[in-house]
Amino acid sequence: MIKRELAKDPELAKESWERFLPKFKKKNVKRAKPNKKEMKKKSDSPFPPAPTMSKVDLALESGEYFLKKEQRQRTQQAAKEAAQAERTEERQKKRKAMYVAPKEKEKAAGGGDGDAVTRKAERADLDQMAAKLKVRSKNSSKKAAAKDAAGFVMMS
Repeated sequence: MIKRELAKDPELAKESWERFLPKFKKKNVKRAKPNKKEMKKKSDSPFPPAPTMSKVDLALESGEYFLKKEQRQRTQQAAKEAAQAERTEERQKKRKAMYVAPKEKEKAAGGGDGDAVTRKAERADLDQMAAKLKVRSKNSSKKAAAKDAAGFVMMS
């Protein structure tokens, strides 16, 4: 259809029509190959898989079927309580772990008292923090200074 219209125009009859014609890209669409790892071989057994056991069959096998209703409830309640006790112990351990004191730092290799060296370093850090708070408190309002001082007390 485009070529007919272009052929009718005498000016374009002698020129190349490539600029007017649509240009289609060739698409080679490949199908995704199935992954060998994902593919599982089916068993070649002619027999169907064994049926799953019903609740009654399981109860018969464990001997629970012959127990009275109260006895079954007691065993279930005991199992629940045991699981609950385990979970509470784990939670308590996690809570107590927060309050465990950190390990003490080792003594310095210089032969001197390592505790004195670490105490000096800690004091220097605290002095620097106090100096920063003083500078902040001079520049900020009284409320901000009170907040900074409260934060400093909590950190030390």
